[in-house]
Amino acid sequence: MAPLNGIRSYPHIIVESEEILLRSLSKLENVWLKDGRFLVGRFLPSIADLSLACQVMQLKLLSVKDYHRIMSPYKKVKKWIDDVRSASAPHFDEVHEYLFESQKVYREHMVAHSGKNKVMSKI
Repeated sequence: MAPLNGIRSYPHIIVESEEILLRSLSKLENVWLKDGRFLVGRFLPSIADLSLACQVMQLKLLSVKDYHRIMSPYKKVKKWIDDVRSASAPHFDEVHEYLFESQKVYREHMVAHSGKNKVMSKI
């Protein structure tokens, strides 16, 4: 997202950050969501679920392609987000309204400037 905001990106930092993200999603999938619907296995989300779900939801700002590339292996994580969203409806969507609006704007911008992004990513 840095190039969209006129900030230079550093490929080595992007790669390292994505590796950390993937390890974190894997731990969430295989440890925290191993035995239950929510982080502590209860029938309702805890403050930990709500807080972490908000962080993971920020990945929605990525392009559709990148979002699916990153999230597709993590079926439990995707279901967990849906479960947290459902259990806290309608408040979850109200809190994330700005994120959903930003997602649309960022994705439209990425599509409109896709040629520039390819050039900028090589810089």
